[in-house]
Amino acid sequence: MCMDSRAINKITVKYRFPIPRLDDMLDELHGAQVFSNVYLQSGYHQIRMKKVSSEGIKVDKSKIEAIKEWPVPRNFHDVRSFDGLASFYRRFIRGFSSVAAPLTECLKREKFEWTSDAQVSFE
Repeated sequence: MCMDSRAINKITVKYRFPIPRLDDMLDELHGAQVFSNVYLQSGYHQIRMKKVSSEGIKVDKSKIEAIKEWPVPRNFHDVRSFDGLASFYRRFIRGFSSVAAPLTECLKREKFEWTSDAQVSFE
């Protein structure tokens, strides 16, 4: 069965304010030195900010330690979990996609196999 949804699509109200991307919001903060709390009742497009030094946005050191102490992945789920966490910080890591490529290759196989290249990438 096939339905033609064009008529419904014409009368549907489009989103006026798309959900902002984190990297776009952080780019807007570049160079800023003074921040204030935002009253969040007015919507999802506002975020609560912590104090930021004049040196700019930095990675939380406790998160770096969590990544360093992450146990070696033993299955696809473990690799995806680690990749998801590490990918959040990709903007702070030069050449992240090249570094993480062996981890991505592990996910493309039918059977899980942890290679020496994947170990180097993980470390």
